Amino acid sequence: MYIISNHIHTDLKDEYLLEEDPRALWLALKQRYEQQKAVILLDATHECNHLRIQDFKSANKYNHAMHKLSSKLNFCEKEPSDMEKIEKTLSTMLLAQIVLQQQYRERGFTVYFDLIKTLLQAKRHNELLFWNSNQGPVGAKPLPEVHANAQKQTPKDANKNGNPKSSKGKNKRKGPHKPRGAKGKGNNSKSKYKSPTCIKCGCYNHPTKKYRTP
Repeated sequence: MYIISNHIHTDLKDEYLLEEDPRALWLALKQRYEQQKAVILLDATHECNHLRIQDFKSANKYNHAMHKLSSKLNFCEKEPSDMEKIEKTLSTMLLAQIVLQQQYRERGFTVYFDLIKTLLQAKRHNELLFWNSNQGPVGAKPLPEVHANAQKQTPKDANKNGNPKSSKGKNKRKGPHKPRGAKGKGNNSKSKYKSPTCIKCGCYNHPTKKYRTP
């Protein structure tokens, strides 16, 4: 009587407070809640008929739903066997997984737990494969020979001795800077005269031979 009183709701304790025989209390509770099996069985049967593994994003969520449904059917004394669970799982897979379905059938699973373990392992392998492939596109990593050739090559602006030209002016031409002329009006051009200025007008913009003023 003490054990039953500790496992029932508080309202039921108040309702059966005057009951002293534990067997009479047990039979009263059984008669009161026996019809719940019929109600739960209808819901569980409906869920079992519409349960499909393709409606779940992962095999783990499908396994949780299957165990929850099996508990309801077990309460109603209609628990499915392992072979029924395996057939329910394989027959509701996606159409794109028809090859996997045939491979799983050929393996001859007899325990539902072994099938779920195989599905979870396959899902984990696929995740690792996608993760490795997304680390970089195919051919993105250079070959070791490329690194060796890059070290042996010299820069394009290297001189005859193999030393690259320094940007700080170590190998620059020594001497006074001479203005460079370019084609076009108003630009400097190379002069045949030693003097950089025009002899006629004294400008640096043009050589003496291009002076046109009378």
